[in-house]
Amino acid sequence: MQKTNYPYRITYALMILFFLFGTIFYRQSFLAILLILLIILPVISITLAYHAFERFDFLLSAPVTTVSMPENPIILLTVKNPTFFPFLNCELSFQFQNMYFPSGLKNTIALPMEARKTWTLRFPFAVSQPGMILFSLDDVKLTDFLHFYTFHKSLNKGLQIPVLPREIPVSFVPAAMHTEAEDSEFYDPAGSLSTDIREVREYIPGDRMQDMHWKLSARMDDLLVKQYERSLDDSLLFLPELYKEEIADTLQTLYAVSMKLIRQKEVFRIALFHTDVMEFSQAVIHDPEDLLQAFLTLYYQKPYDTPDLARSTYQSVFPLYGAFYQIHGNAIDLTEAA
Repeated sequence: MQKTNYPYRITYALMILFFLFGTIFYRQSFLAILLILLIILPVISITLAYHAFERFDFLLSAPVTTVSMPENPIILLTVKNPTFFPFLNCELSFQFQNMYFPSGLKNTIALPMEARKTWTLRFPFAVSQPGMILFSLDDVKLTDFLHFYTFHKSLNKGLQIPVLPREIPVSFVPAAMHTEAEDSEFYDPAGSLSTDIREVREYIPGDRMQDMHWKLSARMDDLLVKQYERSLDDSLLFLPELYKEEIADTLQTLYAVSMKLIRQKEVFRIALFHTDVMEFSQAVIHDPEDLLQAFLTLYYQKPYDTPDLARSTYQSVFPLYGAFYQIHGNAIDLTEAA
């Protein structure tokens, strides 16, 4: 019972005393009947509220399971009251927060629980940073008709919606050194590439000029680019830092670079830093679905307060590491092979 119930109980008790004195003084039967009703009503009110409260149901859903900025996530809350009794004194507590930046702030809304009705509330939320958005129903409270007693129940229901960064243009071009021969083998900091050409495709802005197939382009009257075979171990490797001060920009940069490489049909890797155990796993990215799964893994990692922690840890765990690109904030820095 909450303290807010006390004024109602005191007022009701005074009213019962008033009718009790009236019954004794005037000796009227109708006053006695009213007195009995006043005594019985709180029991009826609390009993009805208890049975209804146990049958309330709250369900969470979302129109889409993944959102890309600047689109905002939408939460749908379905409320069910299968009983014949309406209640206006129902309060629902919930939280909405980015798991990278937990706030712990609770919000409370009053719900009119109409009799024998199921309805859905729509909650649009504005987000300013990418990450895993968590909407959680913490608890629900219901006060009976006479405000004698407030029932409380923990719900512990939640819904997670990943919010991907906004896709923006990026000028990233992997560093490379090529020989002048048209089909000669060349060295890339991501690893040695084969002389075998996997395919020839149309030119995409950002492609390296060294990869242009000039003879075929002249013959076909269109710009064509050679794509070489590359072993998985030699593919580009990106290491995003989950440094708390730059994490939003880091995710933005990683997403922009990744989408650019995917459109160029490049296969690359992302080193995922598991901050709870200080270990790494690698995600091989072929398409947007692979990228989404990599971001989901990142979203469940705890950000840290030490700059360059992922890079220093990676270099200590893998002393014979190959070249990789560290992404921190808006910067993409090449770290040469040891």
